[in-house]
Amino acid sequence: MAAPTINAAPDTEITVKANGTTTKATLRWSKSMPRERTAQFQQAQAMLDSEVMRVMEPYMPLNTGMMIASMQSATHPGSGEIHVNTPYAAKVNYISGIMGKNGPNRGRRFFDRMKADKLAYFKAFVAKALGAKSK
Repeated sequence: MAAPTINAAPDTEITVKANGTTTKATLRWSKSMPRERTAQFQQAQAMLDSEVMRVMEPYMPLNTGMMIASMQSATHPGSGEIHVNTPYAAKVNYISGIMGKNGPNRGRRFFDRMKADKLAYFKAFVAKALGAKSK
C-alpha cells in the first residue's frame, strides 16, 4: 500500500447569491499544507499499524509464539498492512485455530474479532493522532 499523499487543490472561487446579494470568496491552501498533512497522515498510519499489532496480539492463537514474532518482524509500521509471515498462518486463522487456548480471546479469525471489538477505539485513536475529534 502506498503512503498517503496530500495534493492541494488550486484556488477555488465560491459565489453565494442570497436575498439579491452576491458574495464571492476564494479558498486558498497554504503552500506548506500538502507537505505537512502528508507527514501527519504517514505518522498517524505508522502509529495505527503499531497499535493494531499491539491490540491484536491477545487475539492471536498462541502455541510457540512464532505467529506473533513473525507479525512483529514482517510488518513495517506505516505501510498500512499487517503481515503474519508463517506458512501455517492462513490455516490457523481460517480453519484450525483453537479458540480460547492460552487466553480467552485467542483463536481463529483474530483480526476480524479484534476489529469488531475495537473499531471505535481505533477511530478515536486515529482522530487523536491527527488532532481531530472522533465521532
